Amino acid sequence: MSDAISIISDVHVKESGDDAYLLMMDFLKHPKVQSSPKIYLLGDIFDLMVGCHKEYLENYKDYFCLLGELLKKGHEIHYFQGNHDIYVEQNYRDYFRQNHIKDLLFVYHDKPFVTKMWGKTFLFAHGDEIEIGNWIYKIYKAIISTSVIKFMAENILSYQFIHGIFGRVSKSSRENNLKYDPKIIGESFRLAAKKQALNGYDYIICGHSHVKEDYIHRSSESSNFTYLNNGYALDSKTFIHFEDGRYSFVKLSDDDSNPFF
Repeated sequence: MSDAISIISDVHVKESGDDAYLLMMDFLKHPKVQSSPKIYLLGDIFDLMVGCHKEYLENYKDYFCLLGELLKKGHEIHYFQGNHDIYVEQNYRDYFRQNHIKDLLFVYHDKPFVTKMWGKTFLFAHGDEIEIGNWIYKIYKAIISTSVIKFMAENILSYQFIHGIFGRVSKSSRENNLKYDPKIIGESFRLAAKKQALNGYDYIICGHSHVKEDYIHRSSESSNFTYLNNGYALDSKTFIHFEDGRYSFVKLSDDDSNPFF
């Protein structure tokens, strides 16, 4: 495998076989992903996955199977909890255990993750953790992040209940996203990235905004950094790929790519 990483977020799979699901499968099968030692799934891979339920393993069997095959080949998979896929780690652990797949290389994140690669410092996050403003959402996120909600999602709430209650919340979230100006959202996230860069990050890579970004900040007065966001995957139809420290947005429709430097 090459010295590479592949990154995607905000696929929002609603059901097995839909366009988002097929796109996600294309991503996992892509030659550049198959040759990447590390794969980052930055949240909201599913439009609604809450807690641990056997229905998820049954509905998305091909997806879990592909992840398992990647782990068997020695790929390191980083899964970031989004705001549409919440408390889902046990689904993965159960699938790997049931299929006798060692899962030491499967890393589940419920908060931003910082690492060093190619002599640079990277911040990976779903994106809602670094978002500035949007206080209504922050209150909602604070509520669903409580230990009580986590316990209920993992141990009490049924699959049917979750897809009744949270299904309406998910639909409302999608409808609200359509009301926001992408230019305003993009600027807000660039400002959020600039604030995070004060911590010494060279690369800030996240999703959540649904706005595709390739923003390089160079200034003598503040921190220099690069902010990358793949946007809403069904719109961008790309993923982010790093190889030997250089990045590109790779098309999922073919093996072409658009390097930015």
